[in-house]
Amino acid sequence: MAAGTLRLKDGPDHEERTHEPEDLSLKSPANGFTDEDWTLVFECKGSPRGRDVVELVIDRAYITFVNLCVLKDKFGYSMWDYMYYKKRCGTDVASLELIDFEHETRAIIVANELERKVRIIIAKEPLKELSVSITPIKRPRDHQEDLPCV
Repeated sequence: MAAGTLRLKDGPDHEERTHEPEDLSLKSPANGFTDEDWTLVFECKGSPRGRDVVELVIDRAYITFVNLCVLKDKFGYSMWDYMYYKKRCGTDVASLELIDFEHETRAIIVANELERKVRIIIAKEPLKELSVSITPIKRPRDHQEDLPCV
């Protein structure tokens, strides 16, 4: 994938399309591209545009709080709607962490450096259940095995 090109899968058929970042109004990275492809999986609760799941392959440099807010807007949500990160805290459980600031976005990148995949939930209302079951990992990660869900 060329630096700065995005692959987006959405819709009922999960059809893959290639976009330029300008198509989605993403802010260009200030420090250049990393040539690291990351996958962002957005689960859109009560989606205004009929998209339940949107998968985006993007250069890590584009993963900023501002760009996550731009994407949230493109999916039909407002700035007042909620965005949660699924933080793995064991092999098959994740806690939902509210994303409100840039430093939280940077922490998400650090926590997912090995997998290069981030799962995000966007919702119109605050979620009541902040712990969810997730797909078990194939191999144990020593540093995450015993982490409590908070």
